[in-house]
This record gives sequence, structure tokens and C-alpha cells, in this order.
Amino acid sequence: KSKASADAFVNLSGPTTRSRTAASVVSNSGTVSSRQSVFKEQKCQKRNRADIPREVESAKKQKKTPGGNNHAQSGLVGKLPNRSMEFQLMEKGNKSICGVDEAGRGPLAGPVVAAAVVLPKDFDCSDIDDSKKLTEDEREALYRRITSTPNVKWAVSVIDHQRIDEINILASTMQAMSASVRALKGVKPDYVLIDGNRCPVDLSIPAQAVVKGDAKCTIIAAASIIAKVTRDRLMHQYHAKWPQYGFAKHKGYGTGEHMAAIAKVPLPPPPS
Repeated sequence: KSKASADAFVNLSGPTTRSRTAASVVSNSGTVSSRQSVFKEQKCQKRNRADIPREVESAKKQKKTPGGNNHAQSGLVGKLPNRSMEFQLMEKGNKSICGVDEAGRGPLAGPVVAAAVVLPKDFDCSDIDDSKKLTEDEREALYRRITSTPNVKWAVSVIDHQRIDEINILASTMQAMSASVRALKGVKPDYVLIDGNRCPVDLSIPAQAVVKGDAKCTIIAAASIIAKVTRDRLMHQYHAKWPQYGFAKHKGYGTGEHMAAIAKVPLPPPPS
């Protein structure tokens, strides 16, 4: 099993205030300290958060041999992401390709999490898909496969609500993405494929933004799974501390249930 498993990641210390708690940025071969937090509602209207994404039903799976979705056509309904873009970059002399994605741009509460992943060529890609198309159980199973496979390099970075309030959610997402790449241990990527329509400006490695990349590129989909599972586990931790908000169910998104809880339960005062 990976040296720094998700179990190690979510071993959080107690909150320094009611709305703050400490955690770490973790890679599969090292740890970088950071500060993580929970409540964002107090300034959510000032941050131009992205529209809340609709829930997506679990994708239908086709049986795949190990690596079998590497050459599947992309962009077609019912097809899994593939590694064609990644392999094309390798053919141009890039030996190590990194995929990056985030989770947590849309919610009203909780951190934004980014993950960076480098997969070996022989990695079992079966069922790896955009995390939004997977059930929670499917994501957990795939997370374990990705993070426990030898020679898979991965890292996550988490930006807390205070930092998001300071610099806005887009800048926080870019910061988390570049930090996750820098946190990789044992590998220096030659090229980075990033989900979305822009790349972090402080990334010193050649990079390409791929719109809907988590549905097109296996390596980005793998990053989306790690980011989503990491964030969901943090939200379960927060639910245990503040069950009145229902974080375990809605993960901080602005659902009717969440909005009703905010209206009913007074928010804690901001840290002094």
C-alpha cells in the first residue's frame, strides 16, 4: 500500500477555532505542511463561485482489460477517458506526463483540493472515469487502486476558506494545482495536462489546459478521483464535528438542505 495513504491524510488535528482545523498536503512519498479549513459561507457572496454542478448519474461501465481504455475514442457518450493525448506527448520526447484536476470550486463550504498524478504506462486504467460520473463507492475503490499501485506518483494540495476569501476561488484553484505538482516526490514531470481552460501562471513546467479533460484524459480523470475522494473525506470529518450542517451528504454544495441548515443554525463567528 502507498506509504502515505488517504488514511494518513485525513488524520487531522483538532480545530484551532470552531471554523478552522489543521491538515497537510500529502504525496505518496512525502508531506508538505499546510493549513486547511471548513466554513466559507460567511463570504460566499463575494467570491463569484461557479454554478453548483448538477449531480451526474453513475456511468455505465464496460469490461476492460488492463490499460484497455488507452486507445478508446474520446468525447463519445459511453466512452471512458483515454491516454492518447498523453502518449502523443511521450512520442514527442516527454517522458513523464502529469495530470491535474480539482474538487471544490462550486461548494459554499469546505476547501478547494487539487491533485497531481503521474501514471506508469502499464497502469490498469479499467473503469477510470471523470469522478462526477462515479458513485462514492466507485471513487473510493479506484482511489485505492491508484494510490496503492507501485510507480504511481501522486500528490494533493488543499487551500482553506480563509485563503479563498483573500484571493478568490479561481486564484485559489490555480494555487492548489501548481502546489500539487510541486509536491510530487520522486518524479519531475516534463509536461502537465490540466483540466479546464487555463493553466496556473506560476507553473514552471510546460502545460496544456484541456476543457472537460477529466472526461477525455485518463490521467486527468485519475487526478479528479484523488481530489474528489480527498475532499469528500475531509467533509466527512467536518460532518463529525458539525453534524447540524449535513456536510456528509451534500459535501458543502449549496443544496436546499444545506441552505436550510445555514438559515436555521447560526454560523460561527469569523476567527479574530
